[in-house]
Amino acid sequence: MRAKLEEVVYDRALVTPGWVESVRQVANTRSCALRLVRFAKAAKRHSIAERLPALRLPTLLVWGMNDVVTPPEVAHRFNALIAESQLWLLARCGHVPMLERPEPFNRVVADWLEATRLARERPARLAGAGR
Repeated sequence: MRAKLEEVVYDRALVTPGWVESVRQVANTRSCALRLVRFAKAAKRHSIAERLPALRLPTLLVWGMNDVVTPPEVAHRFNALIAESQLWLLARCGHVPMLERPEPFNRVVADWLEATRLARERPARLAGAGR
């Protein structure tokens, strides 16, 4: 597993035995493993890019600038396909920004959630949520 994690992060020094074990514990829970398998199978069957223009809600894309699994070019393409999207690229970061750069990731997400709160609540109210 260590070699696989080293492929998805920019800073390979993060891949310590303790970090590998914590990721292994989460990934090996039955519910997480099933979600990962379903997601991987769906990604192979369906092109997500074809469905992105249908999104009509504010959308945040947080991407690692050094992602070699899904390169930043894909992030730019997704950003162009989603009408109300905002793209943040994190420097010195690979495929898992939430794990590799948790502080800047959390700050970006928190700021975006606050900035888009009203825009995200409006569609929910129109759909009758919260009754």
